[in-house]
Amino acid sequence: MTAAQITLQGGHSVTVDGYANPFSNPGHPCDGWLNRDLPIEQGITLHELFKLRQFHIVVLSDPLDAKECFGRQLPKAFSYPYGNNHSWQPNTYKHDSYGIKRSLPFARALNFEDDDSRLAVLTQSVVQDTLWLALAAAKIFATKFSAYFVPGKKRSETDTTYDTYYAVIQLKEEFRHQYKKEWDQLTDCESFKLAFLRPSDTFGPPRLSREGSWYKLAVECWDARLVQNVKGQPPLIPHLQQRVPALILEIRRGKSVMQLPTFPDWNTAIDFKDKDPQSWSTVSLLFDPKLKECERKVNAVCQFAQDAKASHDLAAIDTSAISLERRMELHRALQRGRGFHPSSGIHHSTSTDDVIASMSNNFHIDENQATGPLIPVVNLLDGAKPKYLEALLQKFLEVDRGRIREYLRNRPLGLGVITAGPGFGKTTALAVATLVMRASQGKVYGSAPSNVAVDNFAERLSRIDDEAIKQANKGGALKTTQRIRRIIIIRGYAIADEIAAFRKLLESPKEGNDAAPKKEWKPKSKWKLDLSATYWLLMVLRSPAVRQLDSDDSLALHDIQKFYDGQTDLAPLRDIMEGKKRWEDLDAGVFEPGVISEMLQLLIDNADILLTTPAKSQHLSYLGWKKTARGVAIDEAANMTRPDLDCIWGNVLLPCFLAGDEHQLRPTVKTEKERDRSGKYLNRHHADGIISPLEFFKMNGWPILRLRVQFRMARGQFDICHRELYSDLPFEYAPCCRISTPAHRVGNQLEDYTVRRFPELRPPPQGTLSPIFIHCRGSKRERPKGRYAMSSQNTDQNTAALKFLGGFVKASQTNPARICLITPYKANVHAIEKMRKRSDYDILAGMPPAATVDSFQGREGDIVVAIMVSTEKSGPGFMRCENRLNVLLSRHRSALVIVGDINVAGALFDDSNGTIEVEQSRPSNSGMLSNVCSGLVKDGRVVVVECSK
Repeated sequence: MTAAQITLQGGHSVTVDGYANPFSNPGHPCDGWLNRDLPIEQGITLHELFKLRQFHIVVLSDPLDAKECFGRQLPKAFSYPYGNNHSWQPNTYKHDSYGIKRSLPFARALNFEDDDSRLAVLTQSVVQDTLWLALAAAKIFATKFSAYFVPGKKRSETDTTYDTYYAVIQLKEEFRHQYKKEWDQLTDCESFKLAFLRPSDTFGPPRLSREGSWYKLAVECWDARLVQNVKGQPPLIPHLQQRVPALILEIRRGKSVMQLPTFPDWNTAIDFKDKDPQSWSTVSLLFDPKLKECERKVNAVCQFAQDAKASHDLAAIDTSAISLERRMELHRALQRGRGFHPSSGIHHSTSTDDVIASMSNNFHIDENQATGPLIPVVNLLDGAKPKYLEALLQKFLEVDRGRIREYLRNRPLGLGVITAGPGFGKTTALAVATLVMRASQGKVYGSAPSNVAVDNFAERLSRIDDEAIKQANKGGALKTTQRIRRIIIIRGYAIADEIAAFRKLLESPKEGNDAAPKKEWKPKSKWKLDLSATYWLLMVLRSPAVRQLDSDDSLALHDIQKFYDGQTDLAPLRDIMEGKKRWEDLDAGVFEPGVISEMLQLLIDNADILLTTPAKSQHLSYLGWKKTARGVAIDEAANMTRPDLDCIWGNVLLPCFLAGDEHQLRPTVKTEKERDRSGKYLNRHHADGIISPLEFFKMNGWPILRLRVQFRMARGQFDICHRELYSDLPFEYAPCCRISTPAHRVGNQLEDYTVRRFPELRPPPQGTLSPIFIHCRGSKRERPKGRYAMSSQNTDQNTAALKFLGGFVKASQTNPARICLITPYKANVHAIEKMRKRSDYDILAGMPPAATVDSFQGREGDIVVAIMVSTEKSGPGFMRCENRLNVLLSRHRSALVIVGDINVAGALFDDSNGTIEVEQSRPSNSGMLSNVCSGLVKDGRVVVVECSK
């Protein structure tokens, strides 16, 4: 061992990563060193240690090696090759000289040396994930094709004009090969465009512009979509004898009166083309590579540039005790993840007058904190009404209330992070924290990475608020001034959808969620009635489509209702509500979209909590509201990208709560290890793109609230996930998880049915339930044709699952609505829904539509049947990903049935003699999947069904 002496020269000083980050480990000596500035040794404290100019370090090395190591010249500071302008500049990105494409990817950045590094990494993680696809879309558009058309549907029986056609397009084999990778991504949408061109049109270098300026060469564009089942369309049968591979699309006429060349069959079309090439049309394919989304995320990240403007309105923030710049400075430091050391550009002061006072003066300095650099602490409990607060905390078990109360009371910088495994009540805990934040801080903007997750979060907030209000107001009649009232929680959707749904519900009040606008050839509307702006507007207008206002509702709602009651021009509307008039009797021009939009906006402006996806938060109806929010709450934060959090949170430090589970689905990134034809990586920052904000703060040591009680799953059902992913977390099942409770009766019924049908199934340990694996011997994974050609399906496994469920429902009389079907592949979802239309499965008619594992995150069901699709021959496919497998294994409450091939991750079952045993006939790199399959085999929880040959 060698003692090395290090002396700081000139103006250099010590820099400490993580300096002033919050720390909590009561009872450990370092708790005193870090939080109370207690001496480490001989009266020396950490702060005094950092001020030294000379240090002695003992290293495990001989003197010569130590001298060589410490005597080396330090390398130049690393910098990313993108310059210092990270704003949206699409036509600069595409040049190779910009430094995007290289042979090796960058290692993930766990924290950032400076703001420029963070901007470079996060903007490029988004840009490079989209750029290759946008360039491919531009090149595809610049490729001309010859096409002819087959008549489809007429606009009416008497009309001679066809509304739809089928386009038959010749595709060269080189084109299919060149864009094989990009084609699957670009066609993964409801529709795209078929562009009509002039044969003489020429294309220059494509410009990457979300406005589509380089698309203007098109004469016109029609909606288009891939034909799923060509042989199932009778008009297309005569056109299937192509000598050259063809792409067949269904296209929809716009306002055009353009005549299209149609032919009765393929041979006739070819003959005409041979005689006159102009007899066919010149067309191109126009895809949307989502550049607008990319631009939104880049702009969100660039809010953290040193010269960026504040994302919040100054009037919304009390700056009497601190400048807005100070809040932005602290926020940038927090996002860099290296602590709050003075060398990082953070101004420090020991004066509490100089540190933050929050929007409601709830930022304060902990008196027990050490002198020196101080970061502000938010007491989220300060300002909440005691009765309401106590009612909210009743949602937690008594053993947890103390630590959760302390976590809410003592939040450094107002940032809280909640994490746990599936079924531990993360969304409930986040809802309580959000409602407490709203009570102490003011308006809160809520979000999540998907529409399903936002819906779930909004529903949980509303339910918990309602229960807390009833609990707080219990005990007799209260005066109006003493009554605690429900808050206004609005789940925000596209305003155009709100207007369409409002009109539909005036016409047909019983439509409910079916009032969502039907958009043929467009993605299905995500609109739902409950908690939408339309829901609240119908309520204040006394519509029978929703519940009526009561004494516990917000005073703002009652005031708006009184205002509308006094509007004489709304009399026709009230007549419709009361049934005195029919919708069709309403005068034309009454309730124009602009009028309805203003009425909806009034409700939105009065909301206490507003929830949207990150993309919707940029819409004008919500953008102004977001700029005046006093807090932020994010559910499923482990599945959200950091640019999306930046979009919601902004650059002015606001109290913020995140909840999620890094062991479930991570942020979606299109590129992983994909390379172009020259071997260069398409996305050098893939490893950065999949780091969620929750994971980032957790990696950098931010205090985490971990939940330890399983509430969702029947006792025994979480054991596999705990063993594989959460073994570091001691946990217990809540009393509601006992299998004897009525809620889990359906799980016992499924177990009894399966044992009767498969006597070889070994029962689970007494008092528990556990997953069942149905091994489909001889099943085959298939590649379908059409839109899902790059996906997979398994008809054998689907048949086994549907027959098993049909038998169970018939034997137990279980409501099929309690059963959910999930599968990893979109093609298999389509195949399942197609099979369910057969009369054989009428008994399952009430079962919800099948869903992919990814789209089902955040949802749950009493019984979940997971169809794996993959086989021993095909390999694990998507299920090699532990995060996705964790989601698949944790969506159920009472029962999980896995249908697949038990040998998918390694040979476990000998099909030749029908015995089940754990073998290691070939090495497996499938990790968790291999362990899950072998564990179920060892536990005797595998049964076998034969697949037809």
